[in-house]
Amino acid sequence: MKRDIELVLNSTHDAIIGVDTEGTITLFNKAAQKLTGTDEKDALGKHVADVINDTRLPYILKTGESELNRQQDLGSIKIVTNRMPVKDKKGKIIGAVAVFRDITEVIKLAEEITNLNEIHVLLEAIINATQDAISVVDQNGLGVMINPAYTKITGLSEKDVIGKPATVDIAEGESIHMQVLKTKKPIKGSLMKVGPARKEVLVNAAPIILNGELKGSVGVIHDMSEIAKLSDELKNAKNIIRSLEAKYTFDDIIGSDPLLMSAIDKAKKAAEIPITVLLRGESGTGKEIFAHAIHNESERKFSKFVRVNCSAIPETLL
Repeated sequence: MKRDIELVLNSTHDAIIGVDTEGTITLFNKAAQKLTGTDEKDALGKHVADVINDTRLPYILKTGESELNRQQDLGSIKIVTNRMPVKDKKGKIIGAVAVFRDITEVIKLAEEITNLNEIHVLLEAIINATQDAISVVDQNGLGVMINPAYTKITGLSEKDVIGKPATVDIAEGESIHMQVLKTKKPIKGSLMKVGPARKEVLVNAAPIILNGELKGSVGVIHDMSEIAKLSDELKNAKNIIRSLEAKYTFDDIIGSDPLLMSAIDKAKKAAEIPITVLLRGESGTGKEIFAHAIHNESERKFSKFVRVNCSAIPETLL
C-alpha cells in the first residue's frame, strides 16, 4: 500500500512537500525535486525552512488554516501553491503539506496572449481609422473584416459581408479577392462597380501569406468619384499656380534687332524702379513675355505675378 502511494505521488506533475508537527520534511516527491533542484535524500529529515526559502508551512502548522492558490517565486521560476494542515480523526494537527506547480510558462503564454490581443486591437483601430476602404477575406474567400470606410463606399455593413463569399459586394466585374487567392499574386488598379449603388471603384489587393502559407487576401478600395474630384481640384490648383507665376526672363527674349534691344534695355531700367509700366504693341508681339521679364528682374520677383486681361477693362478706366 505504501509503495502504491509513493508511485502515485511520484507520477503527478504537482510538487508535494509534507512536514510533521516540527516542520521536518517527511515527504518530498519527484516533482518537488525537479522544481526545487534538491534531491530527496538531501531534503528528507531536514527542517523545511532549511530547504525552501520563505516557506509558509511552519505558519500553517501554527494557525491550522489553509492558504490556497498563492503565487510566489521559487528560485528562477514562479509557482502557485496550496498549503494545508494535515489533521487526524480528532482534528489534531499532525503535519502540513504544500502542493505546488510551475506556472512560469503559463504566465509567459498569458502575457503573449495579452500582447497579441493588444496588437489585434491596435491594428483594428488603425484599419477603422484609415480613410481607405479595406476588406479582408480568409483563404476560402469568406469575408472576415471590413472597416467603416468600406461601408461608406459600398453601402454594405458587416452583417452583409462577414462570413459571406468575396463576390457579395460586386455589382459589375470579377472578384479581385478570388483572383488573388487563386494566383497568390497582388493585383493593382482593377476597375469595378460595387454595392447596391453600383459605385465605380478602383481596387488593389494582395495575398496574406504567413510562414509561406496563404491565409487570405486584403483589398483596398478607392472611390473613383473621389479620385475624379481630386483630379479636377489638382488641375484647378495648377491653373491658379500657373497664373501666379512669371515664367520668363530677359534671357528668354532672343533677337538682335536694334528696336528689340532698345526695348529690352528700357524694360530693364523700368524694372529697377517701382513705377507703373505700360506695354504697348500689336497682338502677338510678346507683351506678356516682357511683363514676365520685368517682374522677374524687379525686387518684386518673389511676390505673386497676377495676370489681368486688359481687353476686358474699358478704355476710359484703363
